[in-house]
Amino acid sequence: DGDQWILPTWDALWLYAIALAENDFTDDSIVIRDFILKTARRYLGISAHLRLNENGDRMYGDYAFYRVSKSAKDYIWDLAASYNYVFGEEHFKFIDESMEESSEIRSGNFKVGALIPLNGEGAISGTSVRAGIQAAYDDISKNRSGDENVASMELFVEDTYSDANIALEKLEILDELGVKVVIGPCLSQELENIREYAKQNGITLISPASDAPSLAVADDSVFRFVPNAV
Repeated sequence: DGDQWILPTWDALWLYAIALAENDFTDDSIVIRDFILKTARRYLGISAHLRLNENGDRMYGDYAFYRVSKSAKDYIWDLAASYNYVFGEEHFKFIDESMEESSEIRSGNFKVGALIPLNGEGAISGTSVRAGIQAAYDDISKNRSGDENVASMELFVEDTYSDANIALEKLEILDELGVKVVIGPCLSQELENIREYAKQNGITLISPASDAPSLAVADDSVFRFVPNAV
């Protein structure tokens, strides 16, 4: 069971893993940011087609249609098509999606952090985001299946207690651990308080839930996977 926050959280972690794999597991946040902007245009995740604008924010509200298809080893959910609502426009358009093979995660270990409000006013969304992270982490680990030639992920989860100041303290902890990409935070006020630190210290933030229009800033180190609140 879950809600709308689980799906973009799953996509956030997978897209970062692809970015790392395609760039030799670099710590360069600019390289990762540019790659995510480019890759998101053709990335078909569990939350349907993901496209980001120049601010790194999701552009469309998606309604997707899936079908069950037979793969070489199993049956899979295959995205057949989706209606993409472009925010600011008053019409829907039909998109015929073509699936692209995901990038293989190559050898090497990498760290990823998560800033989640597991207590306080944001705990409801935080619980869902944690479930999404766990599902993606388990899926990535399953694909690895003990193969030493496939990357392993070290995951660090920190509770922000729905407090912007605590979120900054927890980001500093993750930074000391060598984490350069963080899933979260979820709340807009938390993201507002930590994004400058993230930019100054080369940390990429991938927020699955923040929706304040004031956070739509170009050339920062922030990606947001839900559209702005109207």
